[in-house]
Order: sequence, then structure tokens, then C-alpha cells
Amino acid sequence: FGITVTSESFMQKHALEGKYQPVVTPYFMLFNPDSAPSTFWLEKAKLHLSYQQQYPITPYSLKPYQLEAALEGSPLVGLSQAFLTIYQQRQSAAMLAYGV
Repeated sequence: FGITVTSESFMQKHALEGKYQPVVTPYFMLFNPDSAPSTFWLEKAKLHLSYQQQYPITPYSLKPYQLEAALEGSPLVGLSQAFLTIYQQRQSAAMLAYGV
């Protein structure tokens, strides 16, 4: 994983529409530092991004390898081009993610 770390407060204070690209790597992960996922899970999520590109990947809550409502505060991993859309939708009760 090549990583870039960007804090949510930095994005909210300094983002200029059309000029700010918060993710410069192929993938992103939204997570709470108090509940960061394991490296093992991240590798597994990255593997599933090779075919599951429409929805972010999240740790499954009920049954793996299916779409489910993303739990509030759970990590989300996805392709960088979907970051802004997912960032804006992440607190929606109806946000779907692929559980791994």
C-alpha cells in the first residue's frame, strides 16, 4: 500500500473545489483511528476491489461477500475516483457497501 494521510478537518478547512485532490493513490480508506482495520483485512479488501468497483468495501456484519448497509463508523475502502462521492454519502443510513 502506498498511502497518503489526509485528515477530515484539513479537507474541510482547506479544500478548494476543483483544485484539491485528497487522494493521490489508487485506493482510499475512511476509518476512525480508534478502530483501524488489520493489515490482513486491508489486503483482502484490496483483492476484492479488483472486481467490486461500484461499492466501497467494508468489514461484513452479517454475511461476507454480499452488499449490506454500511455500519456507521465502520471502515470503507474503495477506488480513489469514488472518494468524494463515498465521503459525502458515508453517513447515509442507506449507503451500501460490499462486506468482506
